[in-house]
Amino acid sequence: MANKPDNSFLKLKEPIVTLELKHPREIYQIITEELDQIIHSLQSQSGDKDFDDTQADALKQLVLHQTELRDQLARLEKNAEWNTFTVAFYGETGAGKSSIIETLRILLREPGKLNDQLAFRALQEKYHLSESSFQQLVQETEQAEKKLAGIIEQIAALRQGFDQQQLAGLKHIESLQSQIIEHKRTASLWQKLLLVFRKLPQETELHTARQQLQDVVAAHDSALRQLHSAQEQAGQQKNALIQQRQTSESHLPELDALADGAIIGDGSSDFTRQTQRYNVELDGHKFALLDVPGIEGKEGLVLKEIEDAVQTAHAVFYVTNQPAPPQTGDEQRQGTLEKIKAHLKDQTEVWTIFNKKIVNPMAIKNQPLLKEDEENSLAELDKKMLEQLGNNYRSVFPLTVLPAFLASTDHFAPDSQNAKRRKKFLDSFNADELLEVSRMRAFIRMLSEKLLGNSAARIKAANFSQAKGRVDDSNAKVRRIHEIFATVAEQLEQDSDSSCKQLRQSFILFRQRLAALSNKLVDELVSAVRASVYSLIDQDISSDEFKNSLRILITQQQEAFSEKLKNGIQKDIEIFQQDAKDILTRFEQYSQELLSSYGKLGATKVNFDFDINIKMDNGIQGWGLLAGLAGIALAPFTAGASLWVTGVAVLTSLVSVGKALVGYFSTSHKQSQQRKATNENLVVIRSQLQTAVDSALEEITPQMQKTIDQLEQALKNPGQQAAAKAGLLKRSTQKLDLLSRQIRNAGNLP
Repeated sequence: MANKPDNSFLKLKEPIVTLELKHPREIYQIITEELDQIIHSLQSQSGDKDFDDTQADALKQLVLHQTELRDQLARLEKNAEWNTFTVAFYGETGAGKSSIIETLRILLREPGKLNDQLAFRALQEKYHLSESSFQQLVQETEQAEKKLAGIIEQIAALRQGFDQQQLAGLKHIESLQSQIIEHKRTASLWQKLLLVFRKLPQETELHTARQQLQDVVAAHDSALRQLHSAQEQAGQQKNALIQQRQTSESHLPELDALADGAIIGDGSSDFTRQTQRYNVELDGHKFALLDVPGIEGKEGLVLKEIEDAVQTAHAVFYVTNQPAPPQTGDEQRQGTLEKIKAHLKDQTEVWTIFNKKIVNPMAIKNQPLLKEDEENSLAELDKKMLEQLGNNYRSVFPLTVLPAFLASTDHFAPDSQNAKRRKKFLDSFNADELLEVSRMRAFIRMLSEKLLGNSAARIKAANFSQAKGRVDDSNAKVRRIHEIFATVAEQLEQDSDSSCKQLRQSFILFRQRLAALSNKLVDELVSAVRASVYSLIDQDISSDEFKNSLRILITQQQEAFSEKLKNGIQKDIEIFQQDAKDILTRFEQYSQELLSSYGKLGATKVNFDFDINIKMDNGIQGWGLLAGLAGIALAPFTAGASLWVTGVAVLTSLVSVGKALVGYFSTSHKQSQQRKATNENLVVIRSQLQTAVDSALEEITPQMQKTIDQLEQALKNPGQQAAAKAGLLKRSTQKLDLLSRQIRNAGNLP
């Protein structure tokens, strides 16, 4: 049977020791020292070179993972915040993280925000860009444009009225002139003489009409001059106002850059690419806000920023705008839920903020923020988050940040989208009402009452939890490798046991074939000698001829027997070698497939690479050992027939035959005695020959068994190596478990 791995260490119980820390931040150095001690404690030498080589290889695996853990601890130490309680706002791109933080900065009067607002107001005053001033300018510009348009309309109306009057006057004059001409043409001589002294009525009327037309032209020209003057003045006023408005508008981008809400995304992916920190104070508690890049954009660009931020944070708010559990992924793509677990599983406090999107004040006018179906969905979200994060998860807090943001400030550039939105909401609510119905005030109260108290202990617990998480992650990887090695060891052991059993059975069959072969060849020798001698006896040979012939035939058959035996043994050896080779080959193929499949399994399932690296040298050794079996088996049968049948024994028997034949002269009696002597000698020959062969076969058995034992050990070696590595890895996981418990106790973690 293959040697089973020593699992006695599984029964050991190490005492729980509390880490001695002068300052909590020493946790990283203490863990590193503990890792060194773990590696050192596993470096003892057994005196067995193969085992020590296996242990050294397993230690190499451990050192690789512990080096990775040290790098992670160094990163933790770099990112750790020990002085100020820090809250990270984490979640999907566009969920409203930056909007919540901006609103908090405004309401909690964050110093950087106050400076921005001061600069905003200074620029606003410099260029008269207050909302009222800008709107007044807009109104004045519009009024000037309307006034100018009115004057232009008056001019057009004046010209139209003048044209109509002038046309009517000209037509009237033309009519009078026609009447006068016609009257004079048709007048009598007397009438013509009278016309010399007096005018026709039409002529008087024509004079009046012409005078009236001149008066109309003069009045039109005067009115037109006045309107043109007014048009010029109105145009100048409009242009001046337009210039003034354009000048003001040219400074709007500069003002908008200083407006509140600059950190809020515009809806594009990865608007926030670097984590931003803002220090604020609430009810005497100083704390920091971290604006973390979104987890749903081009995460490769921001992954390090996200990981660094959550390592720094002592509490995390997962922000979502969907009243439903985060989506899970598949084999091709990691889902939001998996990302949350990977990023936040070591946090001591995780909350969810459901930021309901509301852009119309009527959506919260005289009605609750959440509908019944949304409340049910958020309950399911709470349940799913609790499943993923355990007791470190708190609960969901619903709010709507846009109305709160708009109510919190009026530092917006005139005519901007936020300025328009603010006016729209303030037409239905006052600012205080918006802060209440949006639940932003309730959120701030929650921060003060549930999050900021006992911050020193919370800071310590959060940082210790992060450190413990790194240790546990590394331990999980080592444990996974241990499980794989243990499984591989068990399966290799089972298959090696089966292969060894097959090898032993094949060796038994080999020995049985050799025994059967020797019996068969001895029988053939005896039968051949008897037949040949009997044939000679039938020819009535003399006693001397009989003895010589018997000796010669025995010698000849013995030489043939030797050659047949060697050839038979060679064939049986080849059969056994092929059987053993097939057994070794099958085991080696199975072992390589097993190691390959479990190596890929380990790399795929847990996202880390490792090499099982079990020495599969049974083939190289086995083929050489198998080749040597032929020499061992044939060695006793290559020194000649004298090893099996001694001439003395044969001669003694023949001599006795010769004496027995003296005094007998009957041919038939002589032949009978010769046959009897032949049979008696063949009985002796059979016994001696079989004994010699059996003795030779018995002689080679221990040597061949030694080779078989070596082959069996070659089959057992891979499983024993895997079991030895599994044992060492198990001891490492136990020590890391102890270290994890020590960190938990030192950090007062649940």
